[in-house]
Amino acid sequence: MGSKLGKGFVRLKEQTTFKLFNTSTQSEMRTDFMLAFEDEPGKGLWFGGSNALYFLNRKTGIVSTESVVEQTFGDRSIWSLERDLSGLWVVSNRRGLFYVPLSSQGKVIGEIKNFTPENSFIASYLLHQVFIDSRGWMWLGYEGNGLQLVREPKSILNEGPVNVEQLLPAQAQENTIGGNKIRRIYEDQNGDIWLATMQNGFSKIDIDGGVLGDISVLRHDPDNENSLSFNDGRSIYHQNDSTYWFATYGGGINRWNANTGEFLRLGTEQGLPNNSTYGILPDADKSFIWVSTNSGLARLNTETLNFNTFTPEEGIQNLEFNTGAYHQLSNGHLAFGGIEGFNIIDTEKLKINETPPPIYLTDIKIFNESHDSDTNTVFKKSLMLNYNQNFLSFEFAALDFENPSANQYAYKMEGIDSEWVYPGTRNFADYPNLESGSYTFRVKASNSDGVWNEAGISLPIKITPPWWESAWFRISAGSVLFAGFILGIRHILQRRLREQLRQMEMENKLRKERERISRDLHDHVGAQLANIKTGLSLADKYSQADNKEKSSSLMHSIRNDAEITIKQLRETIWALNQDRITTSDFMEHLKLYFRDQTSFNEMLNIEYYHDIDDEVELSAIQALNIFRIIQEASQNTLKYAEASHLKISMIKKNGMLKTMIEDDGVFKDKSGSAIGGYGLGNMKKRAKEIDGELSISTEDGTKISLHVET
Repeated sequence: MGSKLGKGFVRLKEQTTFKLFNTSTQSEMRTDFMLAFEDEPGKGLWFGGSNALYFLNRKTGIVSTESVVEQTFGDRSIWSLERDLSGLWVVSNRRGLFYVPLSSQGKVIGEIKNFTPENSFIASYLLHQVFIDSRGWMWLGYEGNGLQLVREPKSILNEGPVNVEQLLPAQAQENTIGGNKIRRIYEDQNGDIWLATMQNGFSKIDIDGGVLGDISVLRHDPDNENSLSFNDGRSIYHQNDSTYWFATYGGGINRWNANTGEFLRLGTEQGLPNNSTYGILPDADKSFIWVSTNSGLARLNTETLNFNTFTPEEGIQNLEFNTGAYHQLSNGHLAFGGIEGFNIIDTEKLKINETPPPIYLTDIKIFNESHDSDTNTVFKKSLMLNYNQNFLSFEFAALDFENPSANQYAYKMEGIDSEWVYPGTRNFADYPNLESGSYTFRVKASNSDGVWNEAGISLPIKITPPWWESAWFRISAGSVLFAGFILGIRHILQRRLREQLRQMEMENKLRKERERISRDLHDHVGAQLANIKTGLSLADKYSQADNKEKSSSLMHSIRNDAEITIKQLRETIWALNQDRITTSDFMEHLKLYFRDQTSFNEMLNIEYYHDIDDEVELSAIQALNIFRIIQEASQNTLKYAEASHLKISMIKKNGMLKTMIEDDGVFKDKSGSAIGGYGLGNMKKRAKEIDGELSISTEDGTKISLHVET
């Protein structure tokens, strides 16, 4: 048959396995959104959707609904259905639990009853599941209210006292169910009850002789790979004595061995079409199971673990199925429902294509451009490329035309991939930035029925190295690197030697600064202390001679000397406490000093000028000597110059720091000698200690300038 979709020729097989029921095939149906199924043995199938309850007559294949049923359930979703000997239990969204009395022919024969939280034992309107086990017990699962057990469901209909047992998860207790949002209730072959919970995996309730026993929970542990793959549970299937299968919404399916506790996780990487799964049902062949997902219907060979995926092209209702919409009928047929109706599957009629498909490479691309060569891609036996042709893409095809869109692929680049990559139905692979070397690209594929061509095809690939990776270049580069290594060692040793010399120089400089500060303390503070000591001796003599006037005058002088000594000590300590002192900080300290000198503040107007854009840092000895020079010059101005204005400036120019002390007084000293009056020799000595140059000008006042290299 020719295809109008531009995909060439497709061979179609008669769809006898999947029977489709939806609004397009059944005139009575008003919804395609399926949510629940229940068997009417020998007669047909009850099913519920988003807004109605319907009955499918097995003999006629016609869907219908009785008026009383349509009036009751025509505007709400049907979550769950359960048949007992005399009627049908129905859970309707936010309307509680209903009971529909039925005849042996499946016809409504009485009043439909509705049980709600207001008129019965129902815990809330969030009822989601109803299930009657082999003992005749009724189990009710809620979205948030856990689980209820009614051992005598007939008492509900007789309007007598109802004995209800409530099971809720409790963190402080071990023997409790795992979650309170129940998605499915299931009875295994041993008569034990299983719960698929929305947030905490699967719970098993052991039942022995009518007594509820231990409750165990299987949940996901992120630190343990031998645990459930995901905690959102949707379905349980007991395959044999020790093997259970679990469907999760987000983690694929899990096989659990009850004897060993071992889990096997199967997801998209293993061939499952989607990790969001809903229902698991058995095939007529007990070694197979069926799984409904969000990307089609999968059939799994539980012995080989190979999947076969069915899509709408083969007759299923849609790729997307629904929670709760799966059921095995009494005749062994399977019902799976989704968003566009449901399918009845006769698994015994399923025809499997056992022929593995041939595989061919259809295109090789380099940087997304098809590779030009003399040999057609299909017949290419090997591939030789340059180092700059290392962005490869491959396209391949399995030549099976029953349902080409369902053909599965796996590929592996030996030298890159340690395991096969299973991309599903995607038939291309990309390998960017391959390094030079030898590789082998392999591809295998399956037909639409999951039969694999395990031999597949292979393509040897060699990418030649660039010239800088050749042997001669590596030898040359090795020699250069060795020479560089020797030079590097030499450089490191020289750098260490320079570092040691610099350290020694710093230590020597520090020693010299300490010696200078010691001399400063000895010259000034020591002299002051000697004066204080001598003065105290004289004051003691005057006191003994009862010469109070001279003793008092001398004590006043001693006190002044002591204050001067304390100030000098503070200034020295200030300098010692600074590792480096900026000229801005120095000027601020100078202002604080003169602010505390009452005589200066009363007799002189002091002006400060700081014009330095790039901040200059002074060492402790530099700061101390400059301070002493300013201090002595200002004292001479105060005592001898008869000045009214004093200006202290710091300027940086041509790499030199210039400090100036200027007054507007008359240059003179006590004896008429300029040099002696201003202590110029002492100031020059201090300038020399910091490698500075001191000069004095007496035109229009007195101006002392100090130049220090920065």
